[in-house]
Amino acid sequence: MVGPGSHKHGVRGCSWGAAAFGGPGCWLALAALALPGAVSAQGSGLQASASIDSRLSFNVNSRFGGRDDPWWTSEVTPAIRLQSRGGRVTGSLDYGLVLAAQTRSDKRTEVGNRLTGSFNADVYDRRLFLDGRASITRQSTNAFATQYAQGSSNDLFDVTNRTEVANVSLSPLWRGVLGTAVQYELRLLADASDSRGTTVGDQTRTGATATVSSAISGTALTWALNASGSETEFKEGRSTRSEQATATLGWMPDPDYSFSLRGGTERQDTDSSALRSSNTWGAGATWRPSPRTRVQLSYDDRFFGAGWTGVVEYRMPRSAISVSSTRESSDGLGSQFSAVSQFDAFMAQYAEQIPNVAEREVFVRALLAAQQIDPNATVVPAFVTTAVSVSERHQLTLSWSGKRLSMSAQAYRSQTRVIDSLALAPSRLPARQSGYTGSASYRLDPQADLVLTGSRQMIGSTDAQAGTDLKSLSLSYAYRQGLRTTLSLSARYTVFNSTLEPYREASVQAALGHRF
Repeated sequence: MVGPGSHKHGVRGCSWGAAAFGGPGCWLALAALALPGAVSAQGSGLQASASIDSRLSFNVNSRFGGRDDPWWTSEVTPAIRLQSRGGRVTGSLDYGLVLAAQTRSDKRTEVGNRLTGSFNADVYDRRLFLDGRASITRQSTNAFATQYAQGSSNDLFDVTNRTEVANVSLSPLWRGVLGTAVQYELRLLADASDSRGTTVGDQTRTGATATVSSAISGTALTWALNASGSETEFKEGRSTRSEQATATLGWMPDPDYSFSLRGGTERQDTDSSALRSSNTWGAGATWRPSPRTRVQLSYDDRFFGAGWTGVVEYRMPRSAISVSSTRESSDGLGSQFSAVSQFDAFMAQYAEQIPNVAEREVFVRALLAAQQIDPNATVVPAFVTTAVSVSERHQLTLSWSGKRLSMSAQAYRSQTRVIDSLALAPSRLPARQSGYTGSASYRLDPQADLVLTGSRQMIGSTDAQAGTDLKSLSLSYAYRQGLRTTLSLSARYTVFNSTLEPYREASVQAALGHRF
């Protein structure tokens, strides 16, 4: 499922997973990717596709060397999609192997990978479940160095600041009921990140959680006891541990309202060589005044200070809006920062409206396809890190779909800081990051669409680093021949402002895609 290419561990694929997890990691990676595919062949099926992409680019203005000679970039991308929408296994896998060549300078060639996959398997009698996720994305190793717009002819060939990051996660869950009033859950977690060609950002994480809670639904009062522990190890950093025990009391006086209070203790060695203990407390509230509206707030006092999650969602017949705000650390289970794709953003936006993950995925992919939006396009980019950090992120997502005109927009702002004072390697995370993306698609006729997209990514300056500003605007024409073949023509203009290597780049592109 992965193709050949140069890598620090040799041939990519099994060796990549083994490097991240150790010897058995190869099999974990293959299981996470292959299991949903095997079932999909019997369920919703296998779909293969291929695309040919050719771009002519040139620098309008560059601080170093002025105008460059125009160059061609050509890509061939065979891809597969496996999915299962029912049965004991639900999930999907999308993989594309990018074979690229560029006439610029020394006529380089590169091999890239794109992967998104997740599955949930009912292993035994609706008691033992197995969750898995896997992805391969391109991320920056230094937020303050030269950046390229997604789809740029230089993105795949930037080996100094851009790298492929593979993530694999497996999580078995055992769920049951004690008597008639108590239910329990035991969950294990193992995940790893591995960067191509560098050890920056390479990490492994293992952990476990145990929860007992009230099992009788529909009651006004609920309770839960939770204990968790995890260990995170960075190859260019150190190993840190986190342990937490929490008691939660919930109250639902009305189906539209629910409240919760929690308290407990935690131990961690994020900023010391020994485990330190501290008390924690938190509260939460959820309000659902209508099936179209949800307001959810949660606040916790943690060892790193205030942590919170806030979500406001409102849906109308043709549009939806979602506003969210989070502040959390990357130290424990369920807290690991990653890039947010268009697919991720819309899956989160429609989570309440379509609870079934398989059905929601079908809806979101159809929505993005109608607007000619790449589901893998990044809304909020991620940067590799080498230490435990705290991130505060605010995000707005809008979507509107008409008979001919469809639009979507996302805006975000985040702040990140490393909280491990004993980190062995310096972090090059952006202290402040903000940006937005927007897309408007107009259907000219049943076979043709005109699409305008724009994006901006701003990295705030620090005492030691100057900030950067990346802006991109593109206009494309897409024509569908039948249900399987698509031809697109597009033009892009990109401006990158930086004190070190600013540039302005223009390009025209033609792409042909076919689904088998």
